[in-house]
Amino acid sequence: MKVIQTVFVDANLYHDLVTGRGVTGIIHLVNQTTVNWYTKHQPTVETATYGFVFVVARTAIEQVIKLRLTLLCLEISIKTLKYLFGDL
Repeated sequence: MKVIQTVFVDANLYHDLVTGRGVTGIIHLVNQTTVNWYTKHQPTVETATYGFVFVVARTAIEQVIKLRLTLLCLEISIKTLKYLFGDL
C-alpha cells in the first residue's frame, strides 16, 4: 500500500506587534494521521507577506524531504503526489 503525504502550512505575519515577527505553523500527515508538527517564531522581521511566505514554504518543503527520506528508510512506499495546503 502506498501512503499519501499531506502538509498543512500557516503563516501568521505580525504575530508579535512589538517586534513585528511572525509565527510559522506546519502539520505533516501520512494517510490522514499526524506524524509531525512544527511551530516557530521567525528569527527575522519581514515587512511584506511575500517574503514571509517564501520562508515558511521553504521550511515546509525541507521538512517534506526529510520525512520522505525517513519513510523510504523504513521501506514504506510513497505515492508520488504530495499535497501542500495553506494560506500562502
